[in-house]
Amino acid sequence: KKNPVVLSLPETSLAASGNVAISSQRSFNVPTDSSAGSSQPGKNLHVGQLVNLVEPVYPPEAEKNHIEGTVKLHATIGADGSIEDLQPLSGPPALFPAALSAVRQWRYNPTMLNGQPIETQEEISLVFRLPK
Repeated sequence: KKNPVVLSLPETSLAASGNVAISSQRSFNVPTDSSAGSSQPGKNLHVGQLVNLVEPVYPPEAEKNHIEGTVKLHATIGADGSIEDLQPLSGPPALFPAALSAVRQWRYNPTMLNGQPIETQEEISLVFRLPK
């Protein structure tokens, strides 16, 4: 049995308004079974687009203490397009709650592989910059 291939999409910028710039990179496991008769894994892949993006609110406490930086999150997006799991990977801990509560509200169109909705992974970067 062959291992699935992990396909990573290029990083895309999702939002750059206000004091938070958001970008993400999606990846999926694509089974490599030759029975499908396709030598190109992911050929029948339709990536679900982000349909509901909620931008984080800069935490007043972090703003007061001049805390800025990049929060990296790892999200598991369920087959139905909702955020199933969300883990902070790095960044200033003071900014985690704002980033997590915003991203938990995100919704995607389902990502389809060969007509079936699949779970996907996403690395999300939120760059918090203090208002000038």
